[in-house]
Amino acid sequence: MSLFSQWSSGSPPILRELFKVVTPASVADYAALTVLSIIGGTYVSRGILWDQSDPYLHLVYERPQLKNGGAAGSNANKQTRNIAQKMDETGKNIVVFWGSQSGTAEGFAHRLAREISLRFGQEAMTADLSDYDPDSVSMIPDSKLAIFILSTYGEGDPSDNTAEFWDWINKTQNVSLSNLRYAAFGLGNSNYKFYNRVVDVVVETLDRFGAKSLMPVGKANDAEGTTQEDFMSWKEDLFATFKQLGFQEGEVKYIPTLCVQEDESLEPIDLHHGEPDNRRDSFKSATQCSPVRAVDISSSRELFASSDRHCLHIELDLSSQPEFTYKTGDHLAVWPGNPDAEVDILVSALGLPPY
Repeated sequence: MSLFSQWSSGSPPILRELFKVVTPASVADYAALTVLSIIGGTYVSRGILWDQSDPYLHLVYERPQLKNGGAAGSNANKQTRNIAQKMDETGKNIVVFWGSQSGTAEGFAHRLAREISLRFGQEAMTADLSDYDPDSVSMIPDSKLAIFILSTYGEGDPSDNTAEFWDWINKTQNVSLSNLRYAAFGLGNSNYKFYNRVVDVVVETLDRFGAKSLMPVGKANDAEGTTQEDFMSWKEDLFATFKQLGFQEGEVKYIPTLCVQEDESLEPIDLHHGEPDNRRDSFKSATQCSPVRAVDISSSRELFASSDRHCLHIELDLSSQPEFTYKTGDHLAVWPGNPDAEVDILVSALGLPPY
């Protein structure tokens, strides 16, 4: 007699009846127990053998520009994050803040600051909102002006570089902006429910804190394809406001963005011809002759493909280039390595002499 049988025979009657009920008596009972065991094992192994979380999921929501106190780059500890102090140090009296996801608002900000300097002789600067402490905006005196160019994307979301300023706008209480004079322009798309929500919320909060708006808020509507036209129209209204403030408009003079200086002391061998230098064994010499760096690809996978394009997720290993820094919105150039045979075909098709 087995141990189970001995224990069953010595058990109270109610337990003996229970054992009779739960003891498998047919093939169907064994099949049901097998199915229940599989279901139970599957549930218990969740997160261990299957349905494991992606260890890199947090990178999707990471905001590199918020690291190091919001400033990126090797000079993060050297540059002030107080915008009022920065304007005093550089002698600027107008700052154009930009919050950009795709680069359009950033481009508008740089164009506007340059044109203000050329047409009105005012010292203007642009400012990435993630590079300065939001509360330092309250320190800008009324003798200076602030201009906000802010984009809205998705369902009323701010751009990544606006995140810290956005949190400050929505959480700060009892701050005084009575000295701040400002103008604002928003970029959005009316096909979305929260059209230009970011600039609306920012302007409403600035006014509630006592800031003085110089003119009505301008808004661009990408749904109608008139972003450029909307910005130009608002800019002319802004310049008209400048004239009312007493700014004198002068003749616009051409100022080149680049200054060419010839250095006759260099030999052709000393010049950089645009090709990346991959000499890993002589890093110092590579640094001196080529500003272009080659980095290793640690992983690559295709996200999707269509008839006219491919979308790849590529991760780069920057451990060999510790001086590289980046933040959201930065761009990376890809150096094409064309096979010699294809280059020969192209040279021949163009009727050029062999290289």
